[in-house]
Amino acid sequence: MNIREDIKRLGTQALNIDILATSSVGIAFEKDSDVDMLVCLTETGKIAKYLAKQRPKQPILACSTSAQTVRQINAHRGVVDYKIPEHMA
Repeated sequence: MNIREDIKRLGTQALNIDILATSSVGIAFEKDSDVDMLVCLTETGKIAKYLAKQRPKQPILACSTSAQTVRQINAHRGVVDYKIPEHMA
């Protein structure tokens, strides 16, 4: 909650990715929400890292086409990685 309050306090000086993560986790924190898992598609793992920083109760499924990103994202709390195949030409 402290992280969310800090981002709200920063206002327009906050990073776009911080605002996105705060909004999505805020929806998941609501009592009447039926959110079971947060899913993000990422190439670098940055979105999953910012979501994990918010410490949601729900697991975060980070999907990436990069094997290196999939290995690195496992280090973050509450993040489950998934390697998706490359896009077809």
